[in-house]
Amino acid sequence: MLYRIAKVSSMIIIPLLLAACAGPVPKIDLTPQAMAKVKTIAIIRPPEPKLYTVMNFGHPAMAFGLLGAPVAIADLNDKQERLAKTYHAQHAEVCNQLSRKISDRLASLGFTTRVEDAPWVETNGIPVVQFKDIKTDADAVLVVAPSVIGFVATGLGRGYDNDYLPTIVTSVILLGNDREKPIYRGYHDTGWEQFGSGWHYTPPTTTFPDFDSLYTDPNASYRSLVEAADKIATSVVMDLRQQQQADVTHLVQATASEGAK
Repeated sequence: MLYRIAKVSSMIIIPLLLAACAGPVPKIDLTPQAMAKVKTIAIIRPPEPKLYTVMNFGHPAMAFGLLGAPVAIADLNDKQERLAKTYHAQHAEVCNQLSRKISDRLASLGFTTRVEDAPWVETNGIPVVQFKDIKTDADAVLVVAPSVIGFVATGLGRGYDNDYLPTIVTSVILLGNDREKPIYRGYHDTGWEQFGSGWHYTPPTTTFPDFDSLYTDPNASYRSLVEAADKIATSVVMDLRQQQQADVTHLVQATASEGAK
């Protein structure tokens, strides 16, 4: 089984991206007792992005429809490359921060956790990992797979005046001992809100009025991505905790019902 980190292609027209986030996601909730024997969890760290997303759904060139799309795409692609060059120079590590924050929060719930690496292989520019190739002695494995890390301006209609929002969009998969069948799959986002059912959204607390404001102060914009990673980590662990508590409640109710017969 494969899992991938999908990057935003410069060849995708922005309206298609908007349409792509509208459907439900195939989440998997924890089943009763799924975590009963889990004491140790390995968090699999994804590779750092080669490009940091810069998207602007309110780009002036988009006023010209499909005629303006190539201009908007070329401009945003240039911004992505400039931002990535700046972040790479200062050794940005958003994925490492995200993985460690998830690890720390899971540890606060009583699990023994550690961040580990896996043999990600780049296929057609996309990092891919095979679950069976993850080597760890942990009881469970949490695979973190961001699809967007960067900044997204969502236009004038969503309450942010077309500001750039520090954004992380990710799925998270929890595997049991067999390392094949997920026992949990959750979808979490901050910044650019995904509107399909099944997403756990956390609003941003920092925004940037334009690209220059985030590019000319890379320390501030990078800190905002670390803050976004913190929000995602909290969202992931809250979801797991709530589902785990629901499993315990379900088990108690089932036991009581069985005993009453």
